[in-house]
Formats: sequence, structure tokens, C-alpha cells
Amino acid sequence: MKIIKYFLKKLRFLVLRNQREVNISNVLERLIKKDKKNINILDFGSGKDPIIAKYLINKFKKKSVNVKIDCYDFYNKKTLKFLNKHNQFLNFYDVREFYKNKKNYDYSLIIDVLHHVGVDNTNDINKILKNLKKKSKIVIIKDHFEWSFFSRILLIFMDFIGNYHNDVFIPNKYFTQYQFNEILSKNDITIKKKFLNKRYHSKIFLFLSNPKLHFIYVV
Repeated sequence: MKIIKYFLKKLRFLVLRNQREVNISNVLERLIKKDKKNINILDFGSGKDPIIAKYLINKFKKKSVNVKIDCYDFYNKKTLKFLNKHNQFLNFYDVREFYKNKKNYDYSLIIDVLHHVGVDNTNDINKILKNLKKKSKIVIIKDHFEWSFFSRILLIFMDFIGNYHNDVFIPNKYFTQYQFNEILSKNDITIKKKFLNKRYHSKIFLFLSNPKLHFIYVV
């Protein structure tokens, strides 16, 4: 099993590089206003190597804007100690702190995380969204829409290649646009901007790069 995970990790890097992360960070940079010299961001479900967060910090640094990002995920004490020691401008917290602390942020990010919670697990999704809403006025959500059985299979395959080596739960279904809009509506969350049909992977991956599979909502 370890060999398979190691192989998938190397395959993901060789094939995908960080193109997805670069493209997403480019969109996020345009969405985050640069009218302050110091910006605090919450990144929910950031993982052990929050590449997008690092790209954002570097992009804003070039514009003389200081960005600090608090990363929340499932971390043990050893991992937290290591990550906080080796990452400047990033603070790492176990996800339980997300529900406990009262800290407010300029922006909250939740990037390709909610479908891993389980699209039918509405109680946990509602809990996450309500807390994000409390902690910042603007929440940026990046996730996937499935449009057919074929698109579902494509997304499962992409998730397997991209996340299995990190022991991340691979879902067996994804949000429909109607379903996700209903979740937001029931949580009294207003959609301010939508980014649909944007390509985040190279066209050389053919149907795997289908822009209809991705969405970004600013809420």
C-alpha cells in the first residue's frame, strides 16, 4: 500500500505538476482586494502542504501586501510542531480549534474540501459553512460539480490520483449545481460571484480537464 501511495504521489507531480494550484491561486489573487497592507486569511482543509496558500503569500508580497494565513486541518501534535516551525506567514491549527476560537478574518478559503466531507453529509457541511460565515464576511469556495455518471467517474479518478496518497477520503459522488445552491440557500448564504466553466488543468488531459467540472463561488 505504501508503494502504491508513493507511486501516486510521484505520478501526480510528474503529470500535473502544480498547474492546478497556480491557476486557482491566480483566480484567488484577483478576488482578494488589495486595499489593506495586512490581510488575514483562513484556509480550511489546507493539508500538510498548502501550496495555494504559499503562492498567494508570494504573490501579495510582490505587491507590498502582507498576507498571513491560518491553516486548519486534521493535524497531530508532532505534525503541528513541524509545520509551524518550518512555514513563515502560515499558522497551522488542528481542525478542532476552528470551532473553538473566536478569531475573525478578512477572507475564508475552502478549496476542494467540501466534497471530501461527503456531499450528503449535510449536517457537517452546514456546520462548516456556518462557522466560516461567522469568521469572515467573504468566503471563497472552490469545488466540483458532477453533471452525469461519466463526469462522476472522471472526478473520482482525478481525486484518486490527486489525493489517495495523502489518506484523504475519496467520495463516490459529487455536488450537483442545484444541490449545492440549495445548501447555501438553507444556510442563508448569498452568492456574490460565480466562476463556472474555467479550466484549471491543461487541455492535453482532454476530458479530464473539462472546465464544467469546477466552480468557484464567492459568498
